[in-house]
Amino acid sequence: MKPKAGRVNEDGLWYDSQQRRVVGNMKKSTTIAVLLVLLTLGATGAEAQEKSKFWVMPQAGYRTSGSFAMSSETIALTNLKLEQGIAYGLTVGYRFHEAVAVEATWSRSHSAMVGVFSADAQLPNENLFNVNEDQFLANLLLSAGFMISKVEPYFLLGLGVASFGPSGNFSGVTRLAWDFGIGLDGRISQRIGLRGLAKFVSTHVVNMGAILTEWDGGFPATSLRNTMTQWEFTLGLVFHL
Repeated sequence: MKPKAGRVNEDGLWYDSQQRRVVGNMKKSTTIAVLLVLLTLGATGAEAQEKSKFWVMPQAGYRTSGSFAMSSETIALTNLKLEQGIAYGLTVGYRFHEAVAVEATWSRSHSAMVGVFSADAQLPNENLFNVNEDQFLANLLLSAGFMISKVEPYFLLGLGVASFGPSGNFSGVTRLAWDFGIGLDGRISQRIGLRGLAKFVSTHVVNMGAILTEWDGGFPATSLRNTMTQWEFTLGLVFHL
């Protein structure tokens, strides 16, 4: 019989080099198995947190004021100011890529239209009527690609319309609008999340002379500015489908 390969170590015990290789191989196999288990668990966790394709989000917040700058030879109004107000609405979205999504948003604010007189007139602002401002926007969402304490930043850019519906017998008007914003998207659970958004909205208010004339009580008016700008700050509860 061929003697085992080995030697006597410093403690006087037989040292088997072949046995050492077997033990070493067992340690390597155990390490690889543990790594595979950890990778599997990690993949399962990542799959559980995978971004959903569809979502619905009711939202509410605050919309700043906006102004229709005007001039008139028969009245001292310098602009019609749409006061700030509470904004609320609904959003539905679809994600077709890890970093890209689209959504459709409706948002409404109920506020007052105020006539602002020139400083020379020394007259207080005059409440003219109440207005529902509805914004219908189609938005493109781009994820930032990194997380801040389990919250993901994203950017928003969209196009749509803003519709102004005065109370009483005044005529309404709808104009082209676009928005740009930045937000934070986080998860409370697998199906529910929270989203905060700050966005800038610009409404194209050209050819408003006839409407402004009606709104200021029938005094002939001319529009002096092509855009009305506002900011909107909202918080939404996201239901992932």
